[in-house]
Amino acid sequence: MQAETILRLPDLSTLKGKRDRALLSLLIGCGLRRSEAAALNVEDIQQRDGRWVIPDLVGKHNRIRTVPMPGWTKVDVDVWLAAAGITNGRVFRALHKGGGVLRQSLTAQSIFLILIDYGESHRS
Repeated sequence: MQAETILRLPDLSTLKGKRDRALLSLLIGCGLRRSEAAALNVEDIQQRDGRWVIPDLVGKHNRIRTVPMPGWTKVDVDVWLAAAGITNGRVFRALHKGGGVLRQSLTAQSIFLILIDYGESHRS
């Protein structure tokens, strides 16, 4: 229930809201760590045997795993990528103050700050 509440917080009328919703969806739906989300490339999201996955994800202690991606997570990621015009490279990118997408990817620390912001919004 808390996950659903947090997923409803981003303002989907803005580019930032679409990015943050996709990020939250990925972290919740796929169970990725912040560093894994920061390093995720568009090319890393693949369809295998009729389902969406992130294959060969190198995680903590260099463990390699294939992570299934729920359909609702894929939809949120696709909405962000289409709105941002991203077709390759890093999925999650910084935005400049005017709202446009930068080439610079989000860091694990910047993702942490985004999560803190939504966590505080959820409590108030």
